[in-house]
Amino acid sequence: MKRGFRKITKKSVEDDYEHNVWMAIEDIWVEMYASYGMPPEVIRDKIEFLVDAYIQFIESETAKDLHRMAAHKKRKLR
Repeated sequence: MKRGFRKITKKSVEDDYEHNVWMAIEDIWVEMYASYGMPPEVIRDKIEFLVDAYIQFIESETAKDLHRMAAHKKRKLR
């Protein structure tokens, strides 16, 4: 039997990322609601705070990496 391979496309990768984010947020939301009885608005605030903090961290780390990178490597990323 011949095994088929899924063709990786830009759209499928974006779909995977979106699906992973959705699942992570859903798991966090359900855990906070079911296990700790947090109200939905508190859960929303906590999740938004965490996501924003992680994005800020990643952006600052990326900026540091770009500052240490050689000029010819930066041009390749453009």
